[in-house]
Amino acid sequence: MGDINNSAINRLDPFLVMYHGALTTGRGIEELINVVAINPNIKGVVLGNGSPQYVSHLHQLVDEKKAGSRILFHPAVPMDELWKYVSAVDLSLMMIQGKAKSYYYSLPNKFFESIQALTPIVASDFPEMKRIIDKYEIGLTCNPENIESINSCIEKMRTDKEFYTKCKNNLVTAKNDLCWEKEKEKLKDAFKRYIK
Repeated sequence: MGDINNSAINRLDPFLVMYHGALTTGRGIEELINVVAINPNIKGVVLGNGSPQYVSHLHQLVDEKKAGSRILFHPAVPMDELWKYVSAVDLSLMMIQGKAKSYYYSLPNKFFESIQALTPIVASDFPEMKRIIDKYEIGLTCNPENIESINSCIEKMRTDKEFYTKCKNNLVTAKNDLCWEKEKEKLKDAFKRYIK
C-alpha cells in the first residue's frame, strides 16, 4: 500500500476525536469532554455503552461544559462494523487513568482497533502504549490527567499536517506488523516451548 493521500487529511474542520469502548470511569471519557469544551477546533465522538447512571453523568458534564453541540454520543456497534466508525474519525483518544497496575500496563483492544483502522492515536504516557506509539511513530502520548497536555497533543495532530501524514503512513506498517496473522505464530511458538 502506498502513501496516504495528503488531500484526504487536509480536509476542512471539524477535527474529529473519538473515544470508543465501554463507557465507564477511568477510561478518559471525561477528559475528552473537557478538552472539547476548551478547544473550539475539535469535536468529540463517544462510541459505546455504559450504565444509565454513568451515561447520565456524562451528559450532565457535557451540559455543564456547554459542549453539547460538539459531542456526539453513539451506541456500541457490532465488531465487524467498528472499523468503519474508527476509520471515519481523525484521531483516537485513549486517556486511560492509571488507577491500577492493570490500567498502567494495559494495551487495550481499542488501541489495536485504531491501528487496524489506520487512525492515529493520542494515548496515556504509560509504558506499553508509549512503547508501540514511539516505535512506529503513529501518534503521541501525554499525561492523562492534564487537560492542557492532552489538548496540546491533539492540537499538534490537528495542525501539523506533515506530522499527521507521517503518522498515517506509519500506521500502514504497524497494521501489517501488529495483526493476528503474525501474532498467532508467536503464540504457537510459546505453546510449543512451554507445553510438552
